[in-house]
Amino acid sequence: MEERVNITNTIAADDERKRGLLERLGIAIRESEKVHKFRRAVSNTMRFSNKIIRSTGKAAWIAGTTFIILAVPLYVERKLDERIAMCKHNQHSLLEGPSQPFAFAFVE
Repeated sequence: MEERVNITNTIAADDERKRGLLERLGIAIRESEKVHKFRRAVSNTMRFSNKIIRSTGKAAWIAGTTFIILAVPLYVERKLDERIAMCKHNQHSLLEGPSQPFAFAFVE
């Protein structure tokens, strides 16, 4: 029975050493300079992309409001000028009469 206890203790000690080794390896990896640089690069990239997204949204808002303030009134003015020109043309044609003289057909 003592042999069995020693084998069990040996297996438990081996497991403890393996777990200790894995823990130490994990700590060493987490604390390594390359991992620290990688985390810093990811953090900087995320911060930069956040700023870009915010500034892009601001730029889109500025472009949209500028378009509404400048381009829409210009479009409305051009359409109004077209309608006025068409009304003048219609009035002119009503006052002058048809552009081609009307030919009477005499039937005998």
